[in-house]
Amino acid sequence: METTRKEKKRGTLVYIIGAVVIGMILLIMLICGILLSFKLSRVVERFLGEILRRQVTRNERILGKYESLPWLLDYWSEHPEEIENFRETLGSLEAWVMENEADKEFILFNPEDVSSEYAEAMSPQMQRVFAEYCYYYILEDFDTSQSVYVPVISSCFRPEGDSIFVFFYDSSENVGVEDGKILKDYTVESKDSDYYEVVIDSALQGADSPLFRVQDREDRLTYAVPVVQDGKALCILDAYINWNVVNGIVYLVTTSTLPGCILLILFGGLVLMFLLYLMMIRPTEHLQKTVQEYEKTKDSAMIPQKLERMIRKNNEFGALARQFNEMAESIDSYVEDIAHAASEKEKLNTELVMAKNIQRSQLPEIFPAFPDHEEFDLYASMEPAKEVGGDFYDFFMIDDDHLALVIGDVSDKGIPAALMMMVCRSLIRSNLRREKTPAKALHSVNEQISENNTMDMFVTVWLAVVELSTGNVVEVNAGHEKPALARAGGSFTLIKTVHDLAIGSWNDIDFRENTFKIEKGDTIFVYSDGVPESSNTASELFGPQRMLDALNDDPAASPEQQIAHMKETIADFVGEAAQFDDTTMLCFRMNK
Repeated sequence: METTRKEKKRGTLVYIIGAVVIGMILLIMLICGILLSFKLSRVVERFLGEILRRQVTRNERILGKYESLPWLLDYWSEHPEEIENFRETLGSLEAWVMENEADKEFILFNPEDVSSEYAEAMSPQMQRVFAEYCYYYILEDFDTSQSVYVPVISSCFRPEGDSIFVFFYDSSENVGVEDGKILKDYTVESKDSDYYEVVIDSALQGADSPLFRVQDREDRLTYAVPVVQDGKALCILDAYINWNVVNGIVYLVTTSTLPGCILLILFGGLVLMFLLYLMMIRPTEHLQKTVQEYEKTKDSAMIPQKLERMIRKNNEFGALARQFNEMAESIDSYVEDIAHAASEKEKLNTELVMAKNIQRSQLPEIFPAFPDHEEFDLYASMEPAKEVGGDFYDFFMIDDDHLALVIGDVSDKGIPAALMMMVCRSLIRSNLRREKTPAKALHSVNEQISENNTMDMFVTVWLAVVELSTGNVVEVNAGHEKPALARAGGSFTLIKTVHDLAIGSWNDIDFRENTFKIEKGDTIFVYSDGVPESSNTASELFGPQRMLDALNDDPAASPEQQIAHMKETIADFVGEAAQFDDTTMLCFRMNK
């Protein structure tokens, strides 16, 4: 039943992949449509901008040919009502010519060559005829220059403050302006005014005018150039097109091509899904069934038979089938190796347990250690970071009146450190009994360790001899942590004495002794660096100050209670963090 359910789930894989593929195709199509529309808008904008530029450039060539243009612009601005009757100009001109036979040549020959000075010298009647005549023919040329592709609206005007005189305007029915009528006091929008200033500055500097898209009363694309004579902008010619034309072109192209693209993409998606099933899903299911059968039978011999056709193919599935066949053979061999390794690991674990027990047996763990000596009390503890560690402690009676206290830390961890620890501990015991003083004893130990120290290991040691009858303490600190001392009724502080090099770090070291005296109720606490260097999950160290705070929670507590409390405090601080270093502590109290 469970197998049937799994087969049904696998059967839906084709539809899931197909749906994902089609969804991705539709998403890509949507993104491409958006990008296409944006790109098409930019292309259409550049295309229409070129149409506007050609329209305005042609009008600029038409108007710029008239040498009397400055005079004409002034006259048109001052007599707009007269210009509105320009359709009667030809009749007036013929009558005037008949009456003024001698002066007809200048206007009949080429009015474009008439200068402003000559026009200014004409009679008022002739000036009107000449101005109307030029206006009529310029307007005719402007009308014939209109684009036949798109509805371009063009004009010629001269800004005057916040208003403009519009002289020539497109006669399109969309404009709503009577053909040839001059517009007076036509309001200039601030955006347009800024654009015209840019246009004039660009022309005076010899640069091309920029396209300008404005969105105020209507959304339009504009191009303008000034007519410049003698370094002065006389008027501005512009042409614009309503932006709705751009949107219409984009919409037309998109709607005409998008359905075909959608059908093509959907058909391609179905073909892709079918090919995906033949080339990927079906071989994957066959390979999956073979893997499941191997998982049940663990028979690698059946794999070449099941995957015979697939193995012969020179594609990714063929390579995968060959690799699976090789993997199954490797698994059989690996299982045998694992069984052998597990046996060896079990032996190693047994040996480590034995090593741990041996190391523990080397450290005194029976308390009270000296039941016959009521004048003092002591307790010690060592917790290795691994199965075996490099920290050690020791205490023994040199004679009836002298007690030796030792704590040390080997620079390495594991079995090598444990071996070095046991050697160092034995050498300290034998040399201290022979030399009697801590300095001489450690000197001899250092020479013996350094002589054959091929592993370049070193040992930090704190060694003290307590004279029980007087309370005198002689100690040597060979690179170890500072011990903490609490006087009777007081709190723990660190003993700051001279430190020497660690044992094994250098030959022929002369160790220096420090002496102090302890009284009844005084307590000494010594420790390895595993105590202050314990860290929590935030990599924050326990530190000497937290250690002193824990000791001073109850300075009068017994040595065993002090060490137990210190363990609890460290455990609360460390939390879930793994133990990084061996943790060793020894606490001694003078009772009498």
